[in-house]
Amino acid sequence: MDAVVDLETNMWDPAGQMLRPARMEDVRAGTEDVVLRLEAGASVSGVVVDAEGRAVAGRHVMAVGSRSRQAYSQQTDSQGRFTVGGLEPGPVTLTAMDANASSPASPPVKTDAPSTGIRLVLPRKATIRGRLVGENVAKFVVSAQPAEADASAARNASVEVAADGRFSLEVWEGVPFTLTARGRDDDRYALKTPVAAGADVTLELTTGLSIDGTLRAADGKTPAQAWVWAKNPAWNAMAQVGADGTWRLRGLPPGSYRIETSLGKSIPETTVEAGATGVRLDAAR
Repeated sequence: MDAVVDLETNMWDPAGQMLRPARMEDVRAGTEDVVLRLEAGASVSGVVVDAEGRAVAGRHVMAVGSRSRQAYSQQTDSQGRFTVGGLEPGPVTLTAMDANASSPASPPVKTDAPSTGIRLVLPRKATIRGRLVGENVAKFVVSAQPAEADASAARNASVEVAADGRFSLEVWEGVPFTLTARGRDDDRYALKTPVAAGADVTLELTTGLSIDGTLRAADGKTPAQAWVWAKNPAWNAMAQVGADGTWRLRGLPPGSYRIETSLGKSIPETTVEAGATGVRLDAAR
C-alpha cells in the first residue's frame, strides 16, 4: 500500500494576516495535480496579563484547533495584545507560553474561532509537596498538569522523586492539577486528581495494566524505529516496536485507549481496553 498522508499549507497575506491553511486528508503517495485552495481563516484575539493584571509583552500565544490539532503561534505586542489568524472556524484552545516559548505559562483557555477579548492570565506560583509510596521509588517521575488539560499536552511541572519518595513541584496558584507518577520499565503507576496548588499529598503506586500486540507494514515487514502510543484524556504511554514487530505498553490505568503509530494513517487508529493482548496493527494492502 502506498503511504497515506494529510497535506497542509499556509501563507501570509499582504496585510500580514495568516491565511487559513489549505488542508486535504488521506492523499496517497503518487497522486498528481493536487489543488490546495487557500482561504481567509478565522482569528482569535485578546491580551496576556500577569497575576496583577499588567500586560505582558513578547509572549508567544499558542492556538490549537480541535480538528486538525495543528498549532499556531503569535507573539504579544508591547500592550500584551495578540491576534492568531489562519484558524479553522470552531473550537480552539489558547495557551500563553513561557519566556522561552517552550512550556505553557498559563492555564489553557477554550473558545471558538472567531472570537475576541480573550484574557490569558499568567498565575502566581505555588507548590505541591508530597510523597510517593511504594518499594524502589527512586527514578520515578511525578508530573503535574492542569486537571482540565489533555494528558498529551505539555506538563506544567515534572520532578524525579527522592530516595524516600518525597517530591516538590512548582505549579500555578489557584489551578486544580492532575498528578501522575511513572517509572521507566516499571508496571506501576500513580494517578490523583484533582489536587489543589499548595496541597500536601500522598501518591500510592499500584500495578497497572498492559496492552501488547504486533505491528506490520504493508509489505509484511517491521518498520525500523517504529513507535506505538496509547492515549486517553487521563494518560498516555509509548513503546518502541521490537525487531520482530512486537510491542508492549505497560503501567496503564484501567480504561479505553486510542492506539496510534509512528506510521501515520497507513495503519488505522484503533481503540482498545487496557489489558488487551494480541492487538494487530497491520497496514492495509
